Amino acid sequence: MMLWLPALLPVVAGVFLFFGRGRTPRAHLLTVSSFVIGGSLAISIWAALEAPTSSLVWSDELSLRLAADPYAAAMSILVGVISLPVVVYAVDHERHRAPARLISVLLVFVGAMQLLVLADDLLTLLIGWELVGACSWALIAHEWRDESRPARAAHAYNVTRFGDLGLFLAAGAAFASVESLDYGALEQLDGWQAHAFAAGILLAALAKSAQLPFSPWLFSAMAGPTPASALLHSATMVAAGAYALIRLEPVLSEVAWFGPVTIAFGLATALGGGVIAAVHEHSKKLLAASTSAQYGLMFVAIGAGYPLAAFIHLVVHAVFKSQLFLSAGVAIEAAGSELLSEQRMGRSLPAMAGATAVGALGLAAVPPLGAAFSKEQILSAAVHENTYLGFVVLAAGLLSAVYAARFFFGTFGRRPSNADEMVHESPGPVERAAVFGLAGATLLLGLLWLPIVEERVTDWLPGDLAPGKRWELFASLLTVVVGAAVGWLLHFYPGLVLRLRKAGVDEDWFALPAATERYIVRPTLRLALSSATFDDQRLDRRMTLPASVARSASSRLATFDDATVDHGLMSAVAAVRSRANRLGQFDDAVVDAGIRLVAATSGWLAKALDRVGELLADGIPMGAARLSGLAAKRVRQSQTGMTHHYFLMIASGTAAITLLAIVWS
Repeated sequence: MMLWLPALLPVVAGVFLFFGRGRTPRAHLLTVSSFVIGGSLAISIWAALEAPTSSLVWSDELSLRLAADPYAAAMSILVGVISLPVVVYAVDHERHRAPARLISVLLVFVGAMQLLVLADDLLTLLIGWELVGACSWALIAHEWRDESRPARAAHAYNVTRFGDLGLFLAAGAAFASVESLDYGALEQLDGWQAHAFAAGILLAALAKSAQLPFSPWLFSAMAGPTPASALLHSATMVAAGAYALIRLEPVLSEVAWFGPVTIAFGLATALGGGVIAAVHEHSKKLLAASTSAQYGLMFVAIGAGYPLAAFIHLVVHAVFKSQLFLSAGVAIEAAGSELLSEQRMGRSLPAMAGATAVGALGLAAVPPLGAAFSKEQILSAAVHENTYLGFVVLAAGLLSAVYAARFFFGTFGRRPSNADEMVHESPGPVERAAVFGLAGATLLLGLLWLPIVEERVTDWLPGDLAPGKRWELFASLLTVVVGAAVGWLLHFYPGLVLRLRKAGVDEDWFALPAATERYIVRPTLRLALSSATFDDQRLDRRMTLPASVARSASSRLATFDDATVDHGLMSAVAAVRSRANRLGQFDDAVVDAGIRLVAATSGWLAKALDRVGELLADGIPMGAARLSGLAAKRVRQSQTGMTHHYFLMIASGTAAITLLAIVWS
């Protein structure tokens, strides 16, 4: 689980800073960013020593895997070493523009790159790859109130996203072939899947590392703040493409065409980017073009079969290029202009000029700096592949000396003693510390020339270095001297630069954006418009025909309903109403008359019966009462009070009862 921390720590800290940026003091930003990146760097160093692995199960077939193999561990350490001074510089450099949002995105950017470099499978690589692209868009569009910056961010994002499709293609081909995305299983690739995998990885790497024909997006990326440019060009975004090729080179080299094609793209970019950088007037865009050229040299070494030489140059380039971008930011703030002809701050900022000279010498590959060592290894790899290829690499090295000289003389060269030199904004102590620290690291990398250090590096990192030849170092020194002289000449005689720019060598990359617009963008838009028209007129018409037929049938049915069904219903209603009226008349004439007759008869009978009832109801009780009274009277008459009368009645009654019983029996 520890292996996930180099990626998770910066991401979590960046998210918290982003949502709490309105309440975060600058001192806290500096403390948090330093602590988080420092902790991430410490864990990366531990991983380099222990070489751990870690996995997170995604499904039965897929999992997110991290592994600190030598290349991954070394690259993870490089990301931490470069990002620490750059992020610290950002806190101080943006002191007038509330840097919390910038710092938060930079931290997420660093975490995403750590995930990318430590990935041990294509799924994890894809996640880190996409996060790096999204963060680069946010960094380039940081000052979004300027309407041009979101558009430039979209340009850079869309170009690299087009290349990202290659990585999806490679992952799909790998899974279709070996049913796994783990790096260890990729050695089993064969057939068309191996070719599709190599093509997809190369496409993604070309776009990410700004190789031709994708190079112009780097100029759009210059719309971002200086710290974002420094980090993007050194150890994160642009480095991702070359690193992916280095990491997967053992698998890619099995495809026969991969090496020659990679060399062709690398050489074209090294020469084209070198020429653009040699004549450009914008300090940051000069460095951007030089980045494409330097990564072109790395692609040459990878294509020649020496990824170790490319990786060493990636490391030393990240150190001096990040320092040069920070120096460019200092010069721009001090001079108040981005043009080389309006800077020349050497007299006002001599210490900064000295630190910038170290980085410029590294860019020119002057021995005994580490960049000279790595460039010699690339030259040896090219010569080992083909002698003529080595001469082309020497030409690219000459151009690197030209644009390195132009950059230094333009940013921190000395103005004439009688010229006014006003410093608009002096660098703060944190900015100075960041620049000086990276300059010291550039000097420290000169130890690569020592045999014992070279031996340790080759023992730790996989791969070999091509054996060098004596004439190579002499030829390199000669190209450096000639290139520096040409750069000095172009600086002090700007008319030569203007002539070259009028000849078409300018920031349009030999009219590549215009050609892309004419031959790719416009035809694509026309095809899209034609497809939309065809869809509306043909496909939609066929799809809507059944609906039209249905609507027509429904309309006809409605008409039939109105003309026939509704008419029949109305006729039936009228007939029912007529019959109801007739029944009502019959009811009034017959039924009601019968009811009235019955009522009258019932009344007559009631009256008649009322009389009889009165006679019966009253006569019977009254007759019974009269009879009872008469009987009572007769009984009272028999009560004489004489005893013999009573005995006579008893005897008579007894005789009557006895006679009745005899007769009845």
